[in-house]
Amino acid sequence: MVPNACVDRVLKKLTAYIHCGNVKLCEENPMAKKGQCAVLALVMLLLLPGISLGLTDNQEGLRDIKGVFVNVSVSPELQKLGLTENQIKTDVELKLRKFGVRILTEKPPEPKLEEFNKTPQPSHLIVSLIALVRQNICFFSVITEVRETVFRGNGFAADGSIWRNGGIGITDTDNMRKIRNAVNDLIEKFINDYLAANPRR
Repeated sequence: MVPNACVDRVLKKLTAYIHCGNVKLCEENPMAKKGQCAVLALVMLLLLPGISLGLTDNQEGLRDIKGVFVNVSVSPELQKLGLTENQIKTDVELKLRKFGVRILTEKPPEPKLEEFNKTPQPSHLIVSLIALVRQNICFFSVITEVRETVFRGNGFAADGSIWRNGGIGITDTDNMRKIRNAVNDLIEKFINDYLAANPRR
């Protein structure tokens, strides 16, 4: 990553170069001016990928997370249509593993209250699916969020959401694959934000 200060120095030098005493020459020679613009454009293309534009609030909440427990909830209406919690959990965990997101399986012991703010708390990736079924039409909602216990500083701890995304859709009752694909899309968004906040080294 190129430091922003370094970028500023390069841009200042380029600006000074373009606006130096050769301006008159550039005005008289359009080809020279085009050449300088091409050089500036090339330098910008080289620098821009390394410029940090900062993280979004959703991404910032995922910084330094070492892994997640996966919790899935599927409404009875969807289970009657053949969509199970095990199916969704398997889909989610396969996707996470593919991109190197660690899946937690054993919950650590609960820390003492005085040590709570010093002990990293496990994060839970929660996938919730609900639906309204009318004849052969299924209206569904998918919510994905990451929750963890947050220490508030006055001896009070609360479970809070640090990342959240979701969507709604409609499908035929015999097409549960569409709902699984909707879950997959949201998990991909989580993975993209997770990797942005925790780039691989």
